Amino acid sequence: MTVRELYDSLSACMPEELREEWDNDGIMCCTDSSADICNVLITLDVTEEVVDYAINHNFDLIISHHPLIFRPISSVTEENHVSRKVIKLISNNISVFSFHTRADKAVGGVNDILAGLFELEKVESFGEGGLGRVGNIPECELDVFLELVKGKL
Repeated sequence: MTVRELYDSLSACMPEELREEWDNDGIMCCTDSSADICNVLITLDVTEEVVDYAINHNFDLIISHHPLIFRPISSVTEENHVSRKVIKLISNNISVFSFHTRADKAVGGVNDILAGLFELEKVESFGEGGLGRVGNIPECELDVFLELVKGKL
């Protein structure tokens, strides 16, 4: 599967229409969208440690929840932490996809999975365009629920 094919497949599940207007997601970094993908690293944030790990373990693609690039970059130098990561990624032909608010909003996405893990009942969407989920927990002591959350996460 190529970079573009995987991105298109994921976008079919998490359509760009779900993205909040203030958000930045999608293909963050890519030198060749026709390149084959063999190894994919999944992460919450694209930190420098994650980038170094991807380089050292021969990953072709990083998929993150939070955007690698959230605000516009005014220059690409090693002095800026975002630029430094982009330089490393491009130099090592590693692509990055970020799916933020659309992964939260998608049916079966992050928020639905969390609601299921925490055994919420009567789950409903709330917030801008269904950005969050709210529901009831089965009646239990607070410490029991906290242990459930701790165990699931």
